[in-house]
Amino acid sequence: MTFKGAQPRMKLESSGQLRSLLNTYLSPEQEVSLPNHVGTVSEHLRSASIISASDEQILHRIRVRISALLQSSSTTIRGCGAELAYAMCESDWDSIGSHGATWVGLLLTIIDRKGEGIATIDSCVRAVSLILSRCHGKPTLTREIATPNIPGFASALLSHQGEELDITTLSIILPALLCLEEAFPVTFRPFMGKTLSNIVFPVLNFSTSEKHILDAKVEHLARKVYVNSYRCASKGSVMEWRVSLLKVIGELHATISKVLDIVVEDERYENLPSGWELSPEISDRYSGILRIELLLRVLETFFTVKTDSVVEVPLAQVIHVLNRLLYVDIKSVEFKATADKAERDFLIFSLASIHSNVFAVLNSVAKATTYDFLPHISTTYSLLATTLSNPETARRPIFDFLSTTIQLVGLLSPKVTEDIIPAVTSAIDVMTNLPPQGISLPDFLGQPEVFSSGPIEKALVASTTLFLSTVLASAPHLPPSVRSQVDRFTLISPYSIPKMVLNSVLQPGENIKYSILPMAARELGSDIYMSALLHPRFPPVPYRKEDLPFSINRQILSALKRHNAQNDSEENAEMDSDDSDNDSAADSMDQDQTGHARDAERKRILDDNTESAEPKRPKVEDIIAIPRPNLPAISAQEKQSLKPEPAAFIVPQAQFNESEDITVIDAEITAADSKHHEIINSPDDGITLSGKGNYNNSDNGDDDDDDEFEMPAIVVGSSSDEED
Repeated sequence: MTFKGAQPRMKLESSGQLRSLLNTYLSPEQEVSLPNHVGTVSEHLRSASIISASDEQILHRIRVRISALLQSSSTTIRGCGAELAYAMCESDWDSIGSHGATWVGLLLTIIDRKGEGIATIDSCVRAVSLILSRCHGKPTLTREIATPNIPGFASALLSHQGEELDITTLSIILPALLCLEEAFPVTFRPFMGKTLSNIVFPVLNFSTSEKHILDAKVEHLARKVYVNSYRCASKGSVMEWRVSLLKVIGELHATISKVLDIVVEDERYENLPSGWELSPEISDRYSGILRIELLLRVLETFFTVKTDSVVEVPLAQVIHVLNRLLYVDIKSVEFKATADKAERDFLIFSLASIHSNVFAVLNSVAKATTYDFLPHISTTYSLLATTLSNPETARRPIFDFLSTTIQLVGLLSPKVTEDIIPAVTSAIDVMTNLPPQGISLPDFLGQPEVFSSGPIEKALVASTTLFLSTVLASAPHLPPSVRSQVDRFTLISPYSIPKMVLNSVLQPGENIKYSILPMAARELGSDIYMSALLHPRFPPVPYRKEDLPFSINRQILSALKRHNAQNDSEENAEMDSDDSDNDSAADSMDQDQTGHARDAERKRILDDNTESAEPKRPKVEDIIAIPRPNLPAISAQEKQSLKPEPAAFIVPQAQFNESEDITVIDAEITAADSKHHEIINSPDDGITLSGKGNYNNSDNGDDDDDDEFEMPAIVVGSSSDEED
C-alpha cells in the first residue's frame, strides 16, 4: 500500500543522504580523508533506489565533484574519483549521457600518464570498460562516446604491456581487451593482430622457467580472447572460428609427436592441420607435458564460450586428437628400445593428468554438439577400462563425461553396459572410501577413522552420485552383482540422494529378481514422488452423471428446449409458406389445418416433458465442447457392444434423487482430468468414463537421425561463461 506523501518523503531522505556526502566526505576540505571513506560513498552512489529518488540538482553537483577529483594532483585522489565514476555509471544512465564522454577523456589521460600507480590504473581501466560496455547497443551513446575513444583506449592498453609478462598488468589489461572484442569487434579490428602477437600468444606460449609463473585467471582470459578473435575478422567470421580451432588441433598434434617420441604408436599421424606460427621450442619432456595440458584447455574453451552465430565444428578431427592421447595408457604402452628409464617413468606418471584433461574436454564437446557426438561414444567407451586402471587418474571428469553422454543415449545396450561397468565399480569404490559423515555412536573405539578429518570434495560427491543415478535410470542390463552394489550404496550410504532411490525403484533392471521398494518407502516416506508411487492417482469413477464436471442442469435444459421449439416453429412456418404458393386453395386449407394440429401436438408433448421429473437428456456435445482424440467412427451396434456391465461402476439413475449428495469413488475429479476423458457410452441409465488422464506425456514423434556427423553446425556454448 502506498500512502500519500511516501514518494516525496523518500526523495527528501535520498537527497538528504547525498547532500550529507557532499558536505562531508566529498567536500574539498575533507578531500584528504576521502580514501578512507571511498567504500561508503561508492555504496551510496551504487544504490539505484537512492539515485532514482534524489534531486537532479544534487546529482549534478556530485557529477561535477567527481570530474574535479579526476583532475586532482594526487594519484590516490584520482583513483578515488575513478572508483566513484564507476559506481555512478553502474546505477545511473543519466550520468553516462551527461558526463560519460568527459569522464572517459579524463580517465584515458590518467591511463596514458607515465608513473601512475597500478591501483589507480586498475580503477581507471575498469571505469572506462564499464562506460563503453554500457554504450553497446545504444546508437547515440556509441556514436558520441564509444567510437571516438575506443582507438585511444586500445592503444593505451597495449602500451602498458612490455616485453616481460607481468601478471598484475595482464589481469588489468585482458578483461578490458575482451570487453572491446565482444562489444565493438569492428572498431577493435585494427588492434586484434597486435593483441594476439603481443599479449595472447606470449601468455599461451609461456616458458616453464622460474621467471614466468602464469596465473590461472590470466590464462583463462587469454584463452577467451583467442577464441573470440574470429569476431574481428573482416569477412567469413564463421570460417575464422573453424580455422582457429584447427590450428589448436595441429599445434596439439605437433606437441604430442615431440613428447611421445619414445612411444611406439599404432597409427601413423600424417596430413595433420598446421599449428600456430609462433610456437615455442620444447626444451624437455616436462615442458611438453605442460604444453599439452595447456592446449587441451584452449581446445575446451572453444566449446564453452558462446558463439554469436552458427559455426561448423570439425568434430572428427577433435575426437581423433583426443583419442590419440587415450590410446597411450599404463597397461598397453610400448616404448622404444632407446628410451631412457627415467623418461619412461615420468611419462607414465604424467598420463593420469593428461587423461583427466582429455575427459574434461570430451565432456564440453559432448554438451556442445549433443546428438552429433553419439557416433563417437562407442570408441571412447571402449577406452574406459584402460584409463580407469590407473589409480592416479581423476575420476570426476570421467563421471561427468559419462553422465552427459548416457543422458544423450537414453537406454544403454548390453554392449555399452559392459564398457561402463569398470566406471560403475570405480564410482562405488570412490564413495566407499570417503570419510564417514555424521556418525553418532556411544563408543568410537571400534572406528578409529572417525577421529581423522579428511577433506571431502563436494564436487566429486555430486559428480559420482549423478553418474550412479543416471546409470540406474538408463542401464537395465547391469549384472546382478554390480546392480546389488549400487542398490546397497543407494540405501545405506549417507551420500546417497533421493533421485538415486527413485531411479532404482522405477528401473529395477532385467536381471534383478528383487525390489528395494519397501526399504525405499521407509527411507523416503515423506517424499512427494515416493508418495505418488505408493498411492497412485487413478481416474475418477462417478456414480451418476450429475457428478461429472460437465453435468447439465435444469436451466440449461429449459433454455435448450425453448431454442429447439423456436427453431421447429420457424421451419414449419417456412414450409407452410412454400406449400401455399404451389398448391391449390383447398389443399392449402387442408395443409394449414394439418400444420396447426401438428403444432398443437408438439406443444402438448413439450409441456408434458417440461412437467416430468426427469427430462429427456440432450446431447452433451451441443452444450459443452469436450476434447476428443481422433478415433474412427463406430456403428450403433459397436456402441451397444461397448456398453459396460451394469454391476460395479454404472448405477441406474432411478436409484438417486436430486437431494442426494454427490459421490465420487477413489479420486477427486479436477478440471485438468476432465480435459483428458473420453465418453465411451451414454445410455439412459448412466454414464461411464474411460480415463485418458495426463499420466503419460511421452512424445510419440520419431527423432530423425542425422547421417552427417563429420561437421555439425551448432551454436556453441551457453549463456553462462566458462568456469575455470
